[in-house]
Order: sequence, then C-alpha cells, then structure tokens
Amino acid sequence: KDSTQTFIINTKTPWETVIGPVEKGFNATLGVIKSGSTDNSLKLYTQISVSINNEPFVLKKIDGSDIPRTSVNINYTVGNWER
Repeated sequence: KDSTQTFIINTKTPWETVIGPVEKGFNATLGVIKSGSTDNSLKLYTQISVSINNEPFVLKKIDGSDIPRTSVNINYTVGNWER
C-alpha cells in the first residue's frame, strides 16, 4: 500500500514479478532506468498485465521500442472490469 519496490536487474536480463492481490483503483507504475553511464542505451520493453480471480493475465499496458533509450515509465490503474 502506497509503497515503492526497487529491483536491481542485470542488463539484458528478462525480468518479471507479480504484485498482489490488489483492489480496484490500484495504480501500478513501472519505471525502468539504466544505471551507470548514459553513453550506451538499451532496447527497453515494458508491460503491465492484470489477472482477476486466478484467470490468465491480460496485457493492459505496453511500451516497447527498438530505439535504444535509457529509461521508460508506464502506469495502469486497475478498474472495475478487467476482462
């Protein structure tokens, strides 16, 4: 509740985590920042998926680009009906 989770992940390593359960109105924010030198950028792909009542996850927000960059930030607010 109203907290920030910080994870340090090795460069070029796929990563995922599950947060929850959460209530409707929950605002999920995913920010990725390349640490260290900004001389080299990464191809960053991020997504937020939601599952309700143990059903399969459904993609709700995505930000992917083949253009190298040093950061990306996406967010999604869980609504009443997620199907």
